[in-house]
Amino acid sequence: MTQEEIWKDYPLNYEYEGVFRLQVSNFGNTRTFTKFHPQGKIVKGSLQGGYPILRMKLFKKRSAADQKRIQTLQEKIDELNDLIKTSRKKDHQLSNIAELREERDLLIQKRKKLNQQIDKKRCIHVAVLKHKAVAELFLDPPADQHKEFLIHKDFDKENNHMNNLAWASQEELNARAKKHPKNVLYAFKKQFMDLKPTAGNAKLSEADVLAIKKRLKKGDTLRKLAKRFHVTDMQIHRIKTGENWGHVKLLEDLIEEKKK
Repeated sequence: MTQEEIWKDYPLNYEYEGVFRLQVSNFGNTRTFTKFHPQGKIVKGSLQGGYPILRMKLFKKRSAADQKRIQTLQEKIDELNDLIKTSRKKDHQLSNIAELREERDLLIQKRKKLNQQIDKKRCIHVAVLKHKAVAELFLDPPADQHKEFLIHKDFDKENNHMNNLAWASQEELNARAKKHPKNVLYAFKKQFMDLKPTAGNAKLSEADVLAIKKRLKKGDTLRKLAKRFHVTDMQIHRIKTGENWGHVKLLEDLIEEKKK
C-alpha cells in the first residue's frame, strides 16, 4: 500500500510580521507560504555537513519610534517632491529645482540607510534541519532517554522520509560508524593498497642501512635516500655520521679498520 504524503505546519516560535508559514511532510519535503506564493512553494534549502537545512530571514515588527523616524523622513521627501513639481509649473530657475532635487536625493539615501539599520536590528535568522523537523512532527519521542541522536537508516543524509529516521544512543551511533558504506569500502580497498610508510616513522632493517651506507659512498644525496627509504633527511644524516646504526658496517669498512 502506497503511503500518503502528509503535511504539517512547523512551529517557528518567533513573533514576526508578514505572512509566512513553513510546512514539513512525512516524506521529508518542505514548502513555504508567503504573500507571493499563497498556495505554497517547495523549497530544498542547502546542505550543512551533508544534512539538508533551510535558512530563512524573518522580521520583527518595527518599533513605534523607528516607524516615526522613517515616517518623518518620508514626509520631508514628499514635501520636496511637491516643491519640485510646483517650481516646474511656475517656471522657476533650473538652479533652484536642481538644489531641491539634490536635497531630496540626500534624504532618500538617508532613508535607505535608516531602513537598513532598522532591518538589521529586527532581522531573525532561522535555520531548520530537515531531518530534525520531520522527527519532531512525525516520530514518537524516544522511550529511552539515552537515545538522543537521530540516524538515517540507509546512511543517506538527504533521505529524510520518516521511515528512514530513527533514534539512537551514543553507543549505537559509534557502532554504526563502522558499518558506514564509506568505511566498509575503505576497509575492503585497504587490503589491496600498497600503503607506504610516511617519512619519520619507517622502520629500517640492517639490510636497508647497509644499502644506504653503500649509496652514500657512491655519492647519493641525503634527500634522494630519504625519499627512497621513506625516512627523514636527518635519519640518513645520523646513519652517515654513525650516530645511529653505528654497529652496522660495510665489508670494506671492516677490512679498513682491521688494517689500521
